[in-house]
Amino acid sequence: MRGRVWLAQSVEYRYERFQADTIVGRQDSNMHGGTSFTRLDIKPHGSHHVTVRLLLTPDWNRHYGLGAFEPADTVPDLRTTVVSLAVIDRVAVGQNGTLESHFHAKILTLDLTSDELRPYVTAHERIYGSYFRTLHQDSERYEGGFTWSRGLVKWHGEHMVKAGFSAAYVTGSGLELNRPVTYVRSDGSLARRYEFSGPGILSAALTEGQAFVQDDWTVRAGFKVSLGARWDAATSASGQALWPRAVVSYDLRPNSTKLTAGVGVFTDKPLLGPLVFTERQARLETLYDATGQTILSSRLFTNRLAGPLAIPRATIWNVQLDQTLGGGLMARAGFRQRLGRHEWTVDPTFLSPTTGELRLDGDGGSSARSIEVTTGYRSSHGERQFYVSYVRSWTEGDLNDLNTVAGNRSPAQVLPAARGPLAADVPHRILAWGVISLPWRLTASPFVEFRSGFPYTRIDENWDVVGTRNDARFPTFVSLDVAVEKALQLPFGLPARLGLKVFNLAGRNNGRAVQRDVQRPDFGQIYDSPGRQLRGTLEISWNK
Repeated sequence: MRGRVWLAQSVEYRYERFQADTIVGRQDSNMHGGTSFTRLDIKPHGSHHVTVRLLLTPDWNRHYGLGAFEPADTVPDLRTTVVSLAVIDRVAVGQNGTLESHFHAKILTLDLTSDELRPYVTAHERIYGSYFRTLHQDSERYEGGFTWSRGLVKWHGEHMVKAGFSAAYVTGSGLELNRPVTYVRSDGSLARRYEFSGPGILSAALTEGQAFVQDDWTVRAGFKVSLGARWDAATSASGQALWPRAVVSYDLRPNSTKLTAGVGVFTDKPLLGPLVFTERQARLETLYDATGQTILSSRLFTNRLAGPLAIPRATIWNVQLDQTLGGGLMARAGFRQRLGRHEWTVDPTFLSPTTGELRLDGDGGSSARSIEVTTGYRSSHGERQFYVSYVRSWTEGDLNDLNTVAGNRSPAQVLPAARGPLAADVPHRILAWGVISLPWRLTASPFVEFRSGFPYTRIDENWDVVGTRNDARFPTFVSLDVAVEKALQLPFGLPARLGLKVFNLAGRNNGRAVQRDVQRPDFGQIYDSPGRQLRGTLEISWNK
């Protein structure tokens, strides 16, 4: 079978240690795991080609979510294991045609656990106790389908036509249990308390289908058009439709000026999260007066689907102009916009003085716009490269998305539904980076980032929102990173690269946590700056 069977195998072990300046001192979290990747290629005869890929990735995150106000003994451990198997069969069909069949199976196991069961208390200056949530999840996804493609030289140029269909079955089960959570004021008095009830047994399944057709059309040299449409449907969501897509690239001046534009409607893959939302535990919210002794209200929130859920989708369009200048200089300018619809959001609703609902619906939306300008220089042989980029962006959306309210690390308190800047909103960002070849087979890569701080929500001593959500921001972020690598030749002729990376070389205070309570004297102060960090790397390549 020499020349007909190829086997590739890679094994990787990862260990990463992270440090955080918590309120009780510097503490460590770490992640270690591995990756085993096996690829088998078989060519039985002619153009027939079979590929089998097997991926195994177990990971263990110790002190997952460690931060300034969350010391090591208050955060959980996260263990995940992913097993993925893919089989792809390609065979020539007719003249210039190819038929590709595929099967993919993916199995995921997730465990979120704490070492102890001490009472969980959320204070403005720090968290106390053991993490309140225990979570176990098992999910499986099986997908199969085919793609047909054929090259055609007809009708005003060359065409590569593709069409395909796939169907998938997704199932999941798990157990989510939450212990009581207490929120206290700065003076130690009780502000609010959450207690959970219900079995917390999660189980759901769905079937989905997709079909697409696409034509990559080369009208002539320097002028390309891609037209297509995609159909999506799932048993977990209502509605189905054919979503169009188009991309055009045109060389205004050959080898110097290129214009690219695209528009299309893109959908997210249906998830099991909305289907198990009503199976999550109900939460009893109790509010206390200023003394922390008298109950002001006690309301039980149950989880409910507010209506049929559609598949989340986004309309995206962009335009970009690339200009090649003389002497190795280049320039680029572009605009991109994304409008999301039918996104899953959760709205806390009061039904009576003692009852309420967390209503999940698919009426959420988001919008994002960005303008990018980039200029750069590349020497003739690539030994020196320098680039500078500026991005002006705007993002806005519903802040009570499903992951924020019901994610693995979501808080017990659910804030009122609102729209505002999204968590990763960065209005201004400047990036500068380069690659410099040095003697002795050394390569230096400097990287500078200057950007706006992320948004955050101001609160008061009672943990209520002050103003509007995400109307405050972290200070401006500035960082200089440098990486130096050296090419080596190890014994047995193995090529390798030894590297040293320095992050935040100037040691600037880029805190990752902020005091949000407007009534505290340290309001707005940032904590947990990563400081200057060093990281060594060794990469070995082996081909046989």
